[in-house]
Amino acid sequence: MRKGYNGLAGIVRNELNNDPLSGDVYVFFGKNRQIVKMLCWDKDGFALYSKRLERGVLRICKE
Repeated sequence: MRKGYNGLAGIVRNELNNDPLSGDVYVFFGKNRQIVKMLCWDKDGFALYSKRLERGVLRICKE
């Protein structure tokens, strides 16, 4: 999870074929699910939120 604003926006644009400037929130998880990053466009620039767990892993609930 070394990517920042530009790297994550590039993934959204090139691999997901979406517009990172759309205002949608894009969520990225690290391999071991201890890191999560959220990227969104906030009218005048990107906002990048990041969380790293010290213990345990993020659980993804499936409905």
